[in-house]
Amino acid sequence: MTGEELHNFCKFLYSQIQSKDEEISRLTANIKELTDEVRLSRLQQQTYNDENKALSATHSQKLDVVLQQLQETKQELTDTKRKLETAEILLADANEKNLQLEAERKKNDKERKDLENEIALLRSDLYSGTKSQQ
Repeated sequence: MTGEELHNFCKFLYSQIQSKDEEISRLTANIKELTDEVRLSRLQQQTYNDENKALSATHSQKLDVVLQQLQETKQELTDTKRKLETAEILLADANEKNLQLEAERKKNDKERKDLENEIALLRSDLYSGTKSQQ
């Protein structure tokens, strides 16, 4: 493999790492946005349902509705907690992947620098050899 091929391969690896970094950032932002949208949608739906239930209920029915709402809210909190834990796991996985990609990028940068230094030495040797033959 020539020095130029190695250089191009390093550039390719670096662009792949950058692409993965961007993808991880997009996925992390999407997870947060979707989580917020789900929470807002549920709260809006719960508010709508609560208002309708309260309007049509008698006093004792209102107490039953409040109890039911408390139970539903508790369930919603449990569901939200589970989804948040899942999102945190996904985020941790994304962060771990990001760290791995960063480490790989640093390794590739070092390899690229080493290859560039080697290429510079080879060019210097080639230039010296060409000059001495003249």
